[in-house]
Amino acid sequence: MEKTALIAGSTGYLGRFAVRAFKSRGYRVRALTRSEERLGQPGPFAAPAVADCVDEVFVGEVTKPETLEGLMEGVDVVFSSIGISRQRDGLTFEQVDHQANRLLIDLAKQADVEKSSTCRSGGRTRSGIWRSCARTRRWSRHSKPPG
Repeated sequence: MEKTALIAGSTGYLGRFAVRAFKSRGYRVRALTRSEERLGQPGPFAAPAVADCVDEVFVGEVTKPETLEGLMEGVDVVFSSIGISRQRDGLTFEQVDHQANRLLIDLAKQADVEKSSTCRSGGRTRSGIWRSCARTRRWSRHSKPPG
């Protein structure tokens, strides 16, 4: 049976590449987005349009839990690239980068999702571009832990 990957932040720079990567590996892709239209438009810095790689669109906002009901139904893997590179919409880094990703992890746990991962591209520092990826995995009761 085909596994379903939920890609949160699917219209952002990293999310677009995650959508394509999961699709190319045979996953059924569910895209969480605030704007379905943006899936069909190219992103910044030559990031591709991804509408052709998405099997199901889920419109919702990670900072508004009431919009996420049913998000994890049938999901096997969650990949989140949710994050902001600058403050806008009155939201803080704490609300988006931490609290929203924590909410996704909690929803995944409640739905007994096999694995979840968060990854985000950062900004500039004196030494250039930095990236930070925090990986969180949850194995189902029937899977062996890593190692």
